[in-house]
Amino acid sequence: MTDQAIEDDGFTSRGLVEAKLSLSDGGQLKFKQDDIEIGVWLSAWTGKEKIWLNGDLVSELRTVGFSPWHRFEHDDHVYEAVMTVETGGAYMATILRDGEVLFRGMTRPLSGTKPTSPLKVGVWALLSAAFGGVLGYLGISTVIAWFGG
Repeated sequence: MTDQAIEDDGFTSRGLVEAKLSLSDGGQLKFKQDDIEIGVWLSAWTGKEKIWLNGDLVSELRTVGFSPWHRFEHDDHVYEAVMTVETGGAYMATILRDGEVLFRGMTRPLSGTKPTSPLKVGVWALLSAAFGGVLGYLGISTVIAWFGG
């Protein structure tokens, strides 16, 4: 990819030169423009996020269900960044310099993943709850029977 904005399925990326996503390595995005290179890494398991500026680690946060803003300074500029997980499992990062979007990019979703409809999520939640209820009932019944209830 180039440093120019790229339009893809309604999403415009800026400065994105590399985007990777795997369950084992998490999401990785690399941005470059002039003498600024920013690397972003997001864990697929732990919620940990890291940002490198020109090879130096400048921010490291752990998220739990929300998207915190990273903030760091370089050459009299204030940088802010936020990472999110989009529907379908794609990772997205937006990086601002002095309040204006400098970089924006997104990984492709993992192969085989598709956006999930709310109806499917609801059905799976109900089935999972019912299955858990049955297992819980059987477990309690067995314990009571063993201990002379």
